[in-house]
Amino acid sequence: MTASPNAAAESLPTLLKNYFLRTTRSQHGLNQRIISRGLFDFGKILDIYAEHGVDPAWTRHIALEDAAQDISPSDPTRRVLLKPPDKVDHYVFLQNEYLVPGVRVFRLKNIYISYDVTNFGRAQYYIFSEDKALVNGLFFGGDPFLEDPIATIEGTSVFADDFFARFNICHLLFDKLPRAYGAWRDWGATNAIFMSGTPYVQDLFDLFGITAVIPGPKQRRGTLFVRDCIVFSDSFNQLHHPARMGSPLHLEALQALRARIKSSLPVPDDVPDRFFITRAPDLPRAIENADAVNMILARHGFVGGDPATMSPREQMAFFQKVSVLAGAHGAGLSNLTFMDPGSTVIELLPPLCATGAYWSMSDRLGLSYRHLLCDDPELGPVNALGIKHNGANNRHNIVVPEAALDDLLGSLDSRRG
Repeated sequence: MTASPNAAAESLPTLLKNYFLRTTRSQHGLNQRIISRGLFDFGKILDIYAEHGVDPAWTRHIALEDAAQDISPSDPTRRVLLKPPDKVDHYVFLQNEYLVPGVRVFRLKNIYISYDVTNFGRAQYYIFSEDKALVNGLFFGGDPFLEDPIATIEGTSVFADDFFARFNICHLLFDKLPRAYGAWRDWGATNAIFMSGTPYVQDLFDLFGITAVIPGPKQRRGTLFVRDCIVFSDSFNQLHHPARMGSPLHLEALQALRARIKSSLPVPDDVPDRFFITRAPDLPRAIENADAVNMILARHGFVGGDPATMSPREQMAFFQKVSVLAGAHGAGLSNLTFMDPGSTVIELLPPLCATGAYWSMSDRLGLSYRHLLCDDPELGPVNALGIKHNGANNRHNIVVPEAALDDLLGSLDSRRG
């Protein structure tokens, strides 16, 4: 149990109220106990409180069917099979077949959305009906609250966010953009509600004529009143990152984005054919033998740089012309979204903590995926097949095996020659 440092001493009601995200993701069996039809059930949470003699601050709720129109199963349950990599040497590759749960879409009128992202690791969202009853199933958290609205959002909107509330280009492109795109395509939504963002967010949505509605850094907790709102069920549960493993909606959204970039953004003249993503010194997963690695990369025709130094639109245009993209596991590799099919992605994988996001998205977008298992600075070479994912190791730096990198890049050279 990893919900909090003192989890063993805390009651289940306390964990549900204060550590809902960590508790529901880490405590085996809890999800099934508080879920009905794929969504969190507030009635079942109230039952847990009653079992423990806890008097919750909020009890009034309304059935989803009475508050919202079930528009459609936007993305039905699907079975996805990914192409295995050339070498299965990391735990992220142990599973290549997925059953992706379906997603339902709801339209609600005159609703209240309460949010608290003061601590992004404890994100909370609650949707209330016009008469201020919690809409069962459309919440994430165990302690509902409703305050006077800080703003009213007119027109048709989409709640595009989810419990990964901190800005991250990977989640923005692969999870949040497709929700906004689907609501814009099917119901004319011109507002997309997010809890955090940067200029990148608005630059991205300007391409579709969508306004990004972001409460702002000083409004981490509050309530919005929304006249007309499209809501996707995976904003609250069963988020299957990345991009629902390439669902039709998600792939169409990314293809539509690429088309708008090609038609509206000029491509720089000096884009290198091979590009290596460098990482700022304060970011996790820094390459400890970077000098030697940079020399090897340069010998094989790579130019290095940090995408964060470019404007959002410059990034989108730049990566259209890159044919080989390499970098350590991290959000910068999300720029593979803009590369042409048939291009190559090379991921330097940390042995102790990673996800298969860039492998799976390369597969779904028609890119060639290669990887290199790196060493840990303290442990050296690690049997990455024999460990389990542990987010606590996310900030470990990496050591790139230099001879293996040279061989990998050499194989690309020979294929090009």
